[in-house]
Amino acid sequence: MKCLVCGNELNQMTVCPVCGEKVVAVVGDMTDELQKKFAAMASNKRRIMLSSVSAELRSYYWKDVDGELVERSRQDIPIVQNMGDLDFGHVVWGNTEYARQTAGEELTLNVVIKYANGYSHEEVAKVVAPGTSGLWRVGCVLKPGLRIAIRVGNEQTYSDSEEINLKG
Repeated sequence: MKCLVCGNELNQMTVCPVCGEKVVAVVGDMTDELQKKFAAMASNKRRIMLSSVSAELRSYYWKDVDGELVERSRQDIPIVQNMGDLDFGHVVWGNTEYARQTAGEELTLNVVIKYANGYSHEEVAKVVAPGTSGLWRVGCVLKPGLRIAIRVGNEQTYSDSEEINLKG
């Protein structure tokens, strides 16, 4: 059985350990109408829970100082500003385009998860460069258990990173 809100696998639990949602048990048959109501309520709760969460790609800029590379600046480039817009398995693409990398090369992405209360945490996500032509975009895919994968490439050819926990 899976949590209706976050998709976490629940093994005989009464409360989801990831999102805190109570497990719904129905006596008798679960009708289609009742199932649709529960799904809509869960989707609404997930939307509210994630609406204040964003993901950004941290980009570092370097300069040479006396033969040594030092950080000049950094910039956080938005991928998705409102994770409440995400649904399981669907991608939201950021607006920035990037030059593609050599196919098969492992890339390290610095992803910053930000919350409306000012808290943020940086995660490192590794992803294998897909074999595409043209420019890339970076996107985000919601996974069960309040986790995301960062997607690089385009809508036809892409690779997903390992999963990142939104709870930090």
